[in-house]
Amino acid sequence: MVTREEFYSIEKKLSAMYKKLSKAKTPEEVGAIYKETYPELPEKVIKSLMAH
Repeated sequence: MVTREEFYSIEKKLSAMYKKLSKAKTPEEVGAIYKETYPELPEKVIKSLMAH
């Protein structure tokens, strides 16, 4: 179960990420944003996200 504090922390992180993604113009910028937000994601996953 996620605590209220953890939920708000996750929501804040996602909100900031989506705000940056809305301004991204290239797939490389999108990849950099995902890598910054979720450094634990494998490169293969980031490349897949950049394609969408």
